[in-house]
Amino acid sequence: MKLALWSPRPHAGGLGAVVPWLERQATLALCTGPGAVPDADVHLFHVDDAPDHAYVLEALRERPGVVLLAEWNLHRVAREEALSRGGREAYLREARRSHGEPGAFAARQHARGRDGAMLRSLFPMNDRVLEASLGLVAFTRTIATRARARLPGRPLAHVPLDLAAARREALDRGVARRAASVDSAEAVVVAVRPRGEEQSEPAAHALADLAGAGRVAVRWTHADDPQAERLVAAADVVVALEHPVRGGLDPLVVAAMAAARPVLVTAGGAAAREFGEGVVVPVSPGRTEAGEVVALVGRLLGDGELCSRIGRLARRHVVDDGDPEALAARVLDVVHAVAVGLEAALASWRADRPEEGTLAAMAIEEVRWGARDLGLVGLPLDLRPVLGSLFEGETR
Repeated sequence: MKLALWSPRPHAGGLGAVVPWLERQATLALCTGPGAVPDADVHLFHVDDAPDHAYVLEALRERPGVVLLAEWNLHRVAREEALSRGGREAYLREARRSHGEPGAFAARQHARGRDGAMLRSLFPMNDRVLEASLGLVAFTRTIATRARARLPGRPLAHVPLDLAAARREALDRGVARRAASVDSAEAVVVAVRPRGEEQSEPAAHALADLAGAGRVAVRWTHADDPQAERLVAAADVVVALEHPVRGGLDPLVVAAMAAARPVLVTAGGAAAREFGEGVVVPVSPGRTEAGEVVALVGRLLGDGELCSRIGRLARRHVVDDGDPEALAARVLDVVHAVAVGLEAALASWRADRPEEGTLAAMAIEEVRWGARDLGLVGLPLDLRPVLGSLFEGETR
């Protein structure tokens, strides 16, 4: 089978660990940027909420395939793709297409610099990606659960590809401390700033108070920090709180677990749902968050055996569930399921796409977002003939 994988970094992270196993089972063409479309039986699209994935969304507009979905909220990358294609007006149209007037309002606020991560998180802008998903590989349980409600009947699997990035051999804590210039004797908490989000203010204040009182040394990091992996391996405790609306994992959560460090995560968030209490340590967001962070950090630092036990469970989980060969086989199961009914699925996808920019297309988009708002899937009540009669055959 010939496959084309669209990803800006196909050899990085968990996907990079799986690619060699995919290459053993199929002829794999790598599409690392805009350019010629390779001949392939099935196209695989790696989609994450990062600007360098914008060309992947652009490719999905023209051809559907199997989507490897690393994040649920795609507002940032959808905005980048729309701006590169048609500027501010294209961004506003995409926001309206996904969420109607409320989405357009949020987009206008963002364009004016008057919004925050909280407002954008309410408008994921992932509809085009889901519509073009003939099959879907969800990196987390959270994404899989949400996607199943939107893609009934399509091949879909929860495949935790992020775990494939976990080190088979844990970084030695002493070596990591020396490499990260961390005093071997001090208690260290490493706090992770979430990608594309503002940090949690209650947790930040709580950690600042702990550091100010001389109880711990607090080091902040983020996924793009070249020292990040060493820092989380050097930590006594890692704090990685996030907005619960997100669906993907921060790679530093996996790195900390692979290093056998206890990780504080947001209750109800993707990491808490993916791993469960005891493997990670949940913190309730909101009013009690700061107090819980202080109490939990104190408890973990005061009980070395508890710290070690949680760390061992965390490492065992990511190592046991992150075998690249097994994960690649699960990806290929989705690919093969899509390949069986590919022609019929492509024909259905083409028939369901009115020509963009027409009145009929805009009418259908209005109906679709309204249906989604009511929890309905697709174009309900067979409204296409009605819209066709209203717009004199503009639907197709």
